[in-house]
Amino acid sequence: MLVEDRFKKRYKTGDTPWDIGKPDFNLIETVFGFVFDRGCFHTFASDKERKMFAKNVASNLEKNGVWLSLIGSADERRQGPGPPQRTANDIVTAVESYFEILSLTSSHFDSNRQNPPRCWVCLMQKRDDVGQ
Repeated sequence: MLVEDRFKKRYKTGDTPWDIGKPDFNLIETVFGFVFDRGCFHTFASDKERKMFAKNVASNLEKNGVWLSLIGSADERRQGPGPPQRTANDIVTAVESYFEILSLTSSHFDSNRQNPPRCWVCLMQKRDDVGQ
């Protein structure tokens, strides 16, 4: 069963995936080996929310699980719309308690735009001392 299907069964209409940032949120009652995030982590405005999101991702990953996140980068001066922008420090501050950062690379979001927005490609592994 897909994560989306389990999410739909657990939550009523009107609930959003952004609830994953809440302290009492648990996506589903199982764990995964891999999480891919393109556009969720960077939407949380505060350090506290981003840390809670990282903690919740870790709680849904098995031991040594991997999280790949594409995160809007603050290393560009953008004129016009685009994803929220985070610094490398924002990322490290939020995730390092729960994840070892295997790589943090500057890149661009895949886009049809002439100048696609920059992003961080962050590959992380759940720390051994983080509970399930």
